[in-house]
Amino acid sequence: MAVDAGAAAKRRARRYNQQSDLDVGPPATTRRPDLAMDLQPTGLHLDWEEAGTVLAALDPWCSPAELQGLLCGAVCADGRGPSDDGWLELIHAHSGEDLAAGTDVTPLLEFRQRVLAGLADDTLAFPLLLPGDDAPLAARLEALGLWCGGFLSGFGLGGGTTDGLDEDAVSALEDMVAIAEVDPESDESEAAEGQFLEVSEYVRMAVLMLLAGVHARAVEALGARDPEAPQH
Repeated sequence: MAVDAGAAAKRRARRYNQQSDLDVGPPATTRRPDLAMDLQPTGLHLDWEEAGTVLAALDPWCSPAELQGLLCGAVCADGRGPSDDGWLELIHAHSGEDLAAGTDVTPLLEFRQRVLAGLADDTLAFPLLLPGDDAPLAARLEALGLWCGGFLSGFGLGGGTTDGLDEDAVSALEDMVAIAEVDPESDESEAAEGQFLEVSEYVRMAVLMLLAGVHARAVEALGARDPEAPQH
């Protein structure tokens, strides 16, 4: 079944707006997948201001948060993610926009490499690209919503479906739909700040859970084709 932001997801969004709360416990974790990438895990922590500068070619139709979510969604769909050319095509498919003629795409390709390196990091230190703690909470909540929207788009465009996903994984996707629909207007109370941190960490761990799941399914499929293949 393809990912669909349908009525059930919208009900979740309304519930979040009404209660200012998502019933999200930490998703189950499994062993990190060995991604098929020859990357050194350096420079993993992308800075919001830096990303906004180097990705200026995409402004205003794709924010840094949305772009990172888009790529992470595509990786969670197939366990590998797009090639350089595939990445540019994915951005076009998501945004419906074309880069201006002569645009230097090097920053976009370097951004791809750094995000993939973060996902491949064995320390589970993969960070969401969001505004810093000094930014207004409403701005951070808006960026988190865009991140989740980008993730769902990348997951769908990358061929991801809910077929074969366990209940926790499906719930995580549904919760991302709800978060993507949240009204970013929010108070600046300590309770609201704590809730934002909880939900953003939930999203981060959900990505790692989904990625581990797609890797495990790939290993199972390989074993079914070749019973003598080594199991990781």
